[in-house]
Amino acid sequence: MVALSAVVVGGTWLVVGGANPAQATVTTLATFNAPGTYMWTVPTGVTKITFTVYGASGGNVTTTSPFRVLALGGTGGEAVGTIKVKPGETFEISVGGRGGDGINQTPGAGGSNGGGDGGDETSAPDAAGGGGGGASDVRIGGSGNSCASSTSCTVLDRIIVGGAGAGGGQSSDGGAGGGVSGGAGGSTGGGQEGEFCGEGAFAVIDDVGCFGRGGGPFDDFVSPVGDGGGGGGWFGGSGGSLSGSDYAGGGGGSGYISALALQGSFPGGTRSGDGKVIITTP
Repeated sequence: MVALSAVVVGGTWLVVGGANPAQATVTTLATFNAPGTYMWTVPTGVTKITFTVYGASGGNVTTTSPFRVLALGGTGGEAVGTIKVKPGETFEISVGGRGGDGINQTPGAGGSNGGGDGGDETSAPDAAGGGGGGASDVRIGGSGNSCASSTSCTVLDRIIVGGAGAGGGQSSDGGAGGGVSGGAGGSTGGGQEGEFCGEGAFAVIDDVGCFGRGGGPFDDFVSPVGDGGGGGGWFGGSGGSLSGSDYAGGGGGSGYISALALQGSFPGGTRSGDGKVIITTP
């Protein structure tokens, strides 16, 4: 008998199965481990696939002469979801980039796919904050969906998200990417709630994590502080400046698994470097 349990993911109840792994033959269909956006089509004969999605890690805080690592970026989270598919269906795969290191007074840039920028620091010997890592995700594509042919899926089309780790601040490490909520960095909350802050020309820049994007150093426009950028995710983590303390690490981004999944889990946040997406069957 297969044991079943119910969990809440992204506000939706999922049924998680306990199948015996010894009875299944797992075949890897594709692996994406370089930051960027890719289209992937379900091959002939495949009716069920599992996406294993890792968010990227955040940037460290370092100095030179001498070289020192003052704080570490948070590690990226992992989300695993299994869904039914049809041959010929297309999915858009987005792999997040690692957050840049804050080096001396130069802040780290946020990683691609939602990482928040690290905070400035103009007072030597203090160091600038690391950038938040970018989330990795899977977006609905094929047959009949609007983003299948134009590769223009948005954060609203995501069905599985691996939350990213946040950038470190000089006084504390960045939070790890998480499951339902991201890990806290310093005294800053991870990505567990927020709002849709817009995209492109409509984006709102502040230190609060948003839907799909980590917070940046908003208060640095007034008083430069070496805080870490928030990690990208379903909801991005807050920038370290939101904690009210200078040099705080940012919050990690949250993960997500939609109700389309037959089963899903968040095994943990251990990814270092860029994000990664692995597609297997069954």
